[in-house]
Amino acid sequence: MNQQSVTSEKAPSRRPSVRTPLIIGLRYLLRKKLSYLAVLGIALSVGVIIVVMSVFTGWHRQFTAVIRGYLCDMKVVANDGMCGVDDWKTWREKALKVEHVEGAAPFIQGAGLLRRPDTGGMMHVMFRGVDPKLEGTVSRLPEYMASGTLEDLRRTYPNPEGGQLSTCFLGYEFYGYVPPDLQQNPRQVVIVTATQDLRKRLAKYAVAGIFKTGNAQYDNQFVIMGLDAADDLVDSDGAVTGLNIRLDDYDNAEAARQGLQHVLRPGAVLRSFGECGPRAQFVALSRAGQWIAAALEGGAVTVWDAERGERLRTIEAGGAAPSCIALGPEGKLLLIGRADGSAAASEIASGQRRFEVPASGQAVTAARFSPYGYLAAVGRADGSLEVWDVDRKERLAQIRAHSGAINDLKFDSDGEYLASAGQDGVVKVWEAESGAAHSRLSGIMHSPFSAVAFSPTGKLIAAGAADGHITIWRAKTRAPAVTWKSVDGPVLAMRFGSSSEALFVASAQGLRCYHIEPDAEHLNVWERRPAPITTSLSKASLRQRGTRVAVVDTEGRLRLHYSGPGFKITTWEEECKIFLEAMEMERFLQGLIMSLILVLAEFFVFAIITTMVYEKRHDIGILKAVGFTRGQIATVFMVCGLSIGITGALLGVGGGVLFAHNVNAVRELIRQVIHWDPFPPNVYYFTKVPSYVGVLSPALTAGGAILCSLLFSLVPALRAARMDPVETLHYE
Repeated sequence: MNQQSVTSEKAPSRRPSVRTPLIIGLRYLLRKKLSYLAVLGIALSVGVIIVVMSVFTGWHRQFTAVIRGYLCDMKVVANDGMCGVDDWKTWREKALKVEHVEGAAPFIQGAGLLRRPDTGGMMHVMFRGVDPKLEGTVSRLPEYMASGTLEDLRRTYPNPEGGQLSTCFLGYEFYGYVPPDLQQNPRQVVIVTATQDLRKRLAKYAVAGIFKTGNAQYDNQFVIMGLDAADDLVDSDGAVTGLNIRLDDYDNAEAARQGLQHVLRPGAVLRSFGECGPRAQFVALSRAGQWIAAALEGGAVTVWDAERGERLRTIEAGGAAPSCIALGPEGKLLLIGRADGSAAASEIASGQRRFEVPASGQAVTAARFSPYGYLAAVGRADGSLEVWDVDRKERLAQIRAHSGAINDLKFDSDGEYLASAGQDGVVKVWEAESGAAHSRLSGIMHSPFSAVAFSPTGKLIAAGAADGHITIWRAKTRAPAVTWKSVDGPVLAMRFGSSSEALFVASAQGLRCYHIEPDAEHLNVWERRPAPITTSLSKASLRQRGTRVAVVDTEGRLRLHYSGPGFKITTWEEECKIFLEAMEMERFLQGLIMSLILVLAEFFVFAIITTMVYEKRHDIGILKAVGFTRGQIATVFMVCGLSIGITGALLGVGGGVLFAHNVNAVRELIRQVIHWDPFPPNVYYFTKVPSYVGVLSPALTAGGAILCSLLFSLVPALRAARMDPVETLHYE
């Protein structure tokens, strides 16, 4: 039997083109009406995310812009006290020399209560005193003025009750509008606050301007006034809260901070005087520290303006050579003690002699004016002490105070008592006007005392000895409360700070500050903060509160050093760190929540594609039978999901951007229709809804929506690709 071999030729297979899966997928999608619901869900999710994130981004940008415009790039404040930066002009000069610093301006800030005379209403406010000329160099306050200019802070208005009223500015939200007649008819407000020593202070002001930052909190709770008006309100005696700093570039903040820390530190040289002149032998600093005097070789005494460094007058001592000097509390009088025991008080402004103390043959070793300048005390090498009435030019008391020379004299804060430190190792306290003995204080070490100081309250008396020991007595018990070794060598000068808790000690090695903590039994003392001075000192004089020390080094050079507390230098971000972190966290959480809504909408894509795969099993079998590969089958259904994602993302971006740009119009429509404000200024700080639509946020949102659509359609598409065509057609 012949077998015939039958040869069959296989016809060439025609694979579907690349476009075919795309066309089939779009056809399936358009016939599936449920897919339109998925497009709508994705569009709404994308639009909501864009609107929410644009509002949060705009709110963040505007809030930080207002903060930077109001708080400036950096702030320098003293570590102690509400107004701990005195002689701010000197510090400003030093700050401006630091690299990257372009502007510096002083400010005084505090809290108080504001009362409106027209309504009697009270509210908590923050007041800030600024310099009208300098504030514009560090902040954007001039740009925020809706009515008036910074120069209006220099104006005054007649007070109906008598005198003149200083001016102030209020925020826009305080009145809710800008009064058109504000310049001609200024409103009046009353501010109540507390001074540094906790005394109540009340003052009335004329409102001469309105500022509008756009931040409802600032525009409702802040009051701007002139620096002098704020000084009078808190009784800061020329001191300020700190300096506002503007940088050339905020990215240089850390470098600028290091430079400021170097020049603004305890021990820093504020001024140098008479560098090329005669050597200084004695030095005196006025009570407030604004004048500095030095007795020079040759017998002349020169007085300088300590703040500006200008020479005011040179006064010849006349007669014997100067042996000590003293300045009046206001810097109007100069007392020169001479080697022959005589002394002369002269007016600095005119150089005219005020009164003379006759010679006694014993050199004047100590001289001092009382705190208010009514009395002058002169101590001599033989231990004698005289007290003079400055105005009447007569001697009130003549005392045989010590068995040895008097090394230092000090009045208490009221000028009622006078303490003398003697070479005999005793400190004695006298009634200043009568010269009657009040108390005798002796030390444990029995060393000559070289300096003495009263505490501000008069409850403590401190004395420094020639061997470096310091002793503190309680004025009431007159017994030594504590004694310790402070330095090697004699104590040159001593001062208590603004309270009895701080004691400043100047010696040949520099300046030290001690903290004193009194309790029921004894005093606890520890070193608080050193003010390093690199040169050895021969003479020193401390100002009131101890924040300035005038020194003469061993080479006769005269300098003024800062001896007060350290400075705290912060950036605007550090000032608002907690708030900014909370704002960033809130924005992150909002983005996360909105993203979950988008993920929820993408489940529609998963459900629709899964349903479509189940419904198209027959079509899948036919497509595979005619030559579709698994990849092409998967592409058919992934095209469906991708098309839903792209269409929804585009519609969402368009609608979201349009809504975000018109969010304030929508807000106003809601307010008019249902009388409800979805964005109240007292909660969100701004009077308008801030919105910022960049490129990155819509692009990321749309990209995320498209990617999620692709991923959610991947699982059912792969399931469709793995279907067996025989089984799918078998059950049809």
